[in-house]
Amino acid sequence: MQIKGTGLTDIGVIREQNEDYHFIDDELGLYIVCDGVGGAQGGEVASKLAAETCANFIRENQQTIEEYYCLGNNDSLVRNLLRSAILESCQTVYNEGLKNRDLAGMSTTLSAVLILNSKVVLGHVGDSRLYLIRNNQIFQATEDHTIGQEMRERSINFEGKKAASRFDSVLKRSIGYTELVEVDTMVFDLVPNDKLLLCSDGFYNYISCPLEIIPMTKENSEKNLKTMINFAIHRGGRDNITCILIETSLEEKAYEGLESDRSELLSNLSILDNYLFKDLNFIRTNRLLSHFDTYELAEGEEICEKGQSPHGLFIVFSGEVHVFENEDKQFGTLKKGQFFGQFSLMMEKREKYTYKAGKNCRTIYLSSDSYRTLCRNHPKFGVKLLENFIHGCEGIIASSLPK
Repeated sequence: MQIKGTGLTDIGVIREQNEDYHFIDDELGLYIVCDGVGGAQGGEVASKLAAETCANFIRENQQTIEEYYCLGNNDSLVRNLLRSAILESCQTVYNEGLKNRDLAGMSTTLSAVLILNSKVVLGHVGDSRLYLIRNNQIFQATEDHTIGQEMRERSINFEGKKAASRFDSVLKRSIGYTELVEVDTMVFDLVPNDKLLLCSDGFYNYISCPLEIIPMTKENSEKNLKTMINFAIHRGGRDNITCILIETSLEEKAYEGLESDRSELLSNLSILDNYLFKDLNFIRTNRLLSHFDTYELAEGEEICEKGQSPHGLFIVFSGEVHVFENEDKQFGTLKKGQFFGQFSLMMEKREKYTYKAGKNCRTIYLSSDSYRTLCRNHPKFGVKLLENFIHGCEGIIASSLPK
């Protein structure tokens, strides 16, 4: 596997010093962006110290990565490694602030990516961001730890969400402000031709829509980064600007153990574009994907019999599923992206039709047990899934009423 990370930082047009810091180690597969906070030299010291401490911790504990490869890709090993590295950074920056009065209260954001074969391990604190660019689509893989974002999530009306923007620069979490911090971690799969963009808010604050980023990743890396920096400067450049663009060229052996169906699903997440999973961010989509199973079915194979419960959701991945009212009478056909069994996610619901596989039929399946486990283990996510389910049912009922 070949990984190439290229980074560029700029002071911008307003600031007197650059408090951003970025770190690149292609051999280790580690990439970090930090955006420092603190008067005088505090932010500059915090960002550099945090990134270097994190990188040194990973280097000193490379045996954990070797264990990861030897023990069959145990994701928790490398998630804990990156979390521990970031916690070490937090404590180091905090202690440095205690020792030096001029640096008291300094802190920094930290977003780190560790690439291991076709896996990305993400560790994140603050409001720097990671974007994944895949098949002309872009996904934000981090959540901003700001007061504004929390207000936006809790607001139930437009006015509340609009007011939240005033607090988008107020951090809820940062490295070094306190001795300990909650670290977000995630592991997700790369597919061929993926690109990753780590950036500080000095860049993304000038993006009106993430899709604006995609054209800036079409050229060679150095030209892309200059385009990004100039873009932010031309739109105001009121903050330091830092971007790391990571391009991957993966050999076939890097995908050993990644089934072709899963790779295809990851390459085309639009298969989940339905009311059940509406408006899910990448973090929640990635969490959801880990609970899906893929089935290849023989033509004519029965998937669910009339009067039985499918005990979960079936989505047509390719080919067709034929719907029968009775054994001789075909009622309809489900094509790619269409689904059945959604009501059995929430209750013991028996189907009114029989479903049989058509030619070249593949489906993805989310069991009701997995769905309910997701809702229990991730309450906010569970509320979102439940809201989507209820709104979808409301739409079905409304469409069936006489006009």
